[in-house]
Amino acid sequence: MVARKFVRSLNLNGEADWRLYCKGEIPDLLPKPEDIPTAVARVYKNKGWISWPDWLGKTKASTCKYYLQILVVSSVVAFPFRVYI
Repeated sequence: MVARKFVRSLNLNGEADWRLYCKGEIPDLLPKPEDIPTAVARVYKNKGWISWPDWLGKTKASTCKYYLQILVVSSVVAFPFRVYI
């Protein structure tokens, strides 16, 4: 898929980065081509959609580390306790 190849070249870290990119809030990157939808998970749902990590070209290891950081940070903010990893 040409769209996925283009998106992977952007080196975005997650769905939140994708949303910022679609809004034009990441100034160092080229604007999103009009033929790539913003709601990709919905548009490509029955056309080969796998996951956000797949869409963004993230390996399982880097994705797990990224989402673990989000989970730990959000957990500490919401529920202050020590996390041992």
